[in-house]
Amino acid sequence: MRRVTRFFVVLSALTVALGGNMAFGSGTQESDGEKQVESISVVMPRIAVSRGYPDLVPIYEEMTGIDVELLMLPEKQYEQKVMLELGRGGSAYDVVWAGLAAAQKYAAEEWIEPLDPYINNPELTDPEEFDFGDFLQGAVGMFTFGGNIYGLPAMNATVIMYYRTDVFEEHGIDSPPETFAELMEVSRKIHGDDIAAVAMRGSRDRYGVMWPFPMIAHSFGARFVKDYPEDMHPTVDSPEMIEGAEYYAELLRNYGFDGVTTAHFSEVVAAYQQGNAAIAIDGAPLVGTFLDPEQSVAVGKTGFAPVPRGPAAHWPPANGHALTIPVGSEKKEAAWDFIMWALSKETQLKNGLDNTETALTRKSVINDPEYQEKFDYGNGAYLEALNATFDSLKSYYWPIVPEWREAEDHVSIALSEVLTGVKDAETALREANEAMYEVFRDAGYYEE
Repeated sequence: MRRVTRFFVVLSALTVALGGNMAFGSGTQESDGEKQVESISVVMPRIAVSRGYPDLVPIYEEMTGIDVELLMLPEKQYEQKVMLELGRGGSAYDVVWAGLAAAQKYAAEEWIEPLDPYINNPELTDPEEFDFGDFLQGAVGMFTFGGNIYGLPAMNATVIMYYRTDVFEEHGIDSPPETFAELMEVSRKIHGDDIAAVAMRGSRDRYGVMWPFPMIAHSFGARFVKDYPEDMHPTVDSPEMIEGAEYYAELLRNYGFDGVTTAHFSEVVAAYQQGNAAIAIDGAPLVGTFLDPEQSVAVGKTGFAPVPRGPAAHWPPANGHALTIPVGSEKKEAAWDFIMWALSKETQLKNGLDNTETALTRKSVINDPEYQEKFDYGNGAYLEALNATFDSLKSYYWPIVPEWREAEDHVSIALSEVLTGVKDAETALREANEAMYEVFRDAGYYEE
């Protein structure tokens, strides 16, 4: 008789492994079709919110008897390698971690499965234990395309400001800057030979400068296209976009740490940890890394605030990642069971408590007393800044269309040229606009 996966309470021993909480998982002999599943392949980027899974996966293996081949790839290589496999319809991966723009492309190309049939099948998913309503519905909405859910959210990320309270006090600065104009003025005051003012991303690599810069662009009143999604004519050469790029270049070149114009998040974190920058504007989920007591000189000296607002708006970054099932997988039911376990209340809570992750996607975890106690940085200032930022998030951060990855690359190149002084903002963004125009024209968004 064929046995199907169910999401239910198993193995009292696992309760101990998960720190005293009841655990969820699957029966130990999962099968897809009539073929017994002995192993599944899971691929993830090596980023903060995923770094706990190598330690968590053995728990799932013990629960189920299924071997998990977990491949963790450097973020810079990740999407290219995954896209090649998905594009050819390969079966190398059963579960794929995908960022928002990548998931949109995968869904549009029909490379990943809609998850609704799995979520709504009581033979595969126990509704009470799964508790779909416990997920942050805004995060779920990010991965809902054409009325279908293509990914279960694994990360709900934004950006906040970290700042050295001792440096601010030394320079007579009473509070963190609330506007970008104030940020520039504060940076002028505190920047010096001993410590730079600002750490932010300048790298042209994926999720480099194009993670923080749209915050600047929107705050200055710019848009990437004329009227998304109705009119996809690019507008990255607008006066507002040029002004935003010039602001960012001035801030980083004049007041950033050495190497800031090509820095990714790891360099931003290191600069703040090592006392080489007084202000870091980067991921809220990185708080445990910024303030790692074994590596950071900023422990006990850090304040937290929402990102500044611009002359036109306040527009904090917003992004999500999700777990998806490739169409080419031959073990889809087993893949779904792994996803349910990986993003269950118990697993997310353990990941958060063990690995200082705050970009999690279940309301019950975020509101858990032990979780809130652990992340009580600055006597509640961190959670206060995070909650205020969540209240300010907009549904639109960049155009979520399959071609955005290609279009975004042209903007990244232009910004890199501006930040490094190779070209002025007007020239670089005009060229990027022309290249983006061709991308969207070739995709059929307009004919001229």
